[in-house]
Amino acid sequence: MPGSRGDLDHIFTGLLTAAKPTKLLDCGAGRGKYGMLARDLVPDCSRFAIEVDREYICQYGLGNLYRTVWAVDLADVRAVQAALGGREFDLVVMGDVLEHLPKSAGVDLIHFMAYRCKWLFAVWPIGWVQRVDGKPFEEHISAWGFQDFGAFATQTFSTRGKRRQLAVIMEGMLDHERLAAR
Repeated sequence: MPGSRGDLDHIFTGLLTAAKPTKLLDCGAGRGKYGMLARDLVPDCSRFAIEVDREYICQYGLGNLYRTVWAVDLADVRAVQAALGGREFDLVVMGDVLEHLPKSAGVDLIHFMAYRCKWLFAVWPIGWVQRVDGKPFEEHISAWGFQDFGAFATQTFSTRGKRRQLAVIMEGMLDHERLAAR
């Protein structure tokens, strides 16, 4: 199930419009939803992606949507670090990916990405149990809340109901002026 609900897409598109990123990293690209939104709203943005499932990379043509796609397990921060090779991004997207990682690995990934971006957008579901035969990376294995982002969370968003989506926009550690000059 490499897709996600669209309940909070307007938050992401508003961030794209305001931040006007020139480099975007989509963590757990799936079908490429966030890459397509970025392509349509900021066509000059260089898009990069990480997707653990090589079948999805081929099946959804991610190589045509993103400049580079790395087939790396996001739970392995050192492998992510090696793949990125020191790259920095205006915007990192974690769309419906954190719940697929062990909690400790997700926290490590958030901290790692905070040092490599100006902005981070994360969205995740609450209340959905997901298991997909033959796709262990698709299972929901951790629960997340706003408190997991602590002081990082700049803005928080939520839909209503027992089954809902939560999202945060967080300001990364990179100097906004320094990245703009690149």
